[in-house]
Order: sequence, then C-alpha cells, then structure tokens
Amino acid sequence: MPGWNFLSPDEWGVVFLTLDVATRSVVFGLPVAVLVAWLLARTRFPGRGLLDAFAHLPMVLPPVVVGWLLLLIFGLRGPVGAWLHAWFGIRLVFTTAGAALACAVTSFPLMLRAIRMVLGWRLRGRAWPNPFFARETRAPIYPITVLSQSDREALRRLCGPHPTARAEGQAAQ
Repeated sequence: MPGWNFLSPDEWGVVFLTLDVATRSVVFGLPVAVLVAWLLARTRFPGRGLLDAFAHLPMVLPPVVVGWLLLLIFGLRGPVGAWLHAWFGIRLVFTTAGAALACAVTSFPLMLRAIRMVLGWRLRGRAWPNPFFARETRAPIYPITVLSQSDREALRRLCGPHPTARAEGQAAQ
C-alpha cells in the first residue's frame, strides 16, 4: 500500500483487530439495545425500573468489577461459559469474541440512552428538539441556563410551539 507505510504490518494487525472487535460489539449489542430501549421508552410493565437499573449497571460500576463479573459468568467454570463450552465448544475467555462481548456490555448503557431518547421523541410524533436555540427568541441556550430552570420550563423552551406559529394560528381564526 503506497502512502500507508507509517505503520508496520504488526501495527496494522492491531488496527484491524480493534476494528474487528468494535464491529462485532456494535453488531451484537445494537439490536439488544434497540429492543431494551423500545421496551423502556414505550411500554409500562412490572419490573421496568429494575430492568432500567440493570441495563445501566455497567455505566456505574467500575470497569474492573464489570470485567470480573463477566469472567465469573462467561468463564469456563461460570454458568453461561460452562454451558457454551459443553454444548457448542465456544470459549469466550481471552478471545476476540470475549473482547467484543466486554465492549458490547460496557457500551450498552450509552447506546441504550441515546436510542431511548430518540424513540421517546420520535414515536410520540413530536419534532426533535433543537438543543442549541430557544424557541421563543432563537437565542442560544447554554447548558447552565437549562439546568437552572425547572424541567417543565426547560422542556417548554426547547420543544414548545414557536410563538410566531401561535400568533399565526390565532390570526387565522
């Protein structure tokens, strides 16, 4: 590859391994994140809060604890790891598939939050809020301004009907 000589073949192997692990992580984690986000955004059921807390657990636990729990569950002596190895001959510990699983678990809460926010707005038929401008003045909104207001006031300013649209609607009547 002319022009790509700034990395050695071993370094290119590391780059491709990283891309492989990241791709597998997204391919296997994203459908689960979409399903859980849809459940949390659009349905009400007993245990919903528990599912929400469990789904966000990898974000609040230290990474070492998450890795240790994954080793306990998916290791050769763990409940899932022993079953996978006995029935299918699949070993996840210290493999690229295990690294992809760990990446999927640690990135799951981030995917879940983003997808849940989009589903919450889009499926209710509302327009996506513009986070940078207030509806009334079209002046920039800074995070500290929004955080200092009540939740209802911040949502009204970000997502409410534009004042000129209200005036035009009243003039038409």
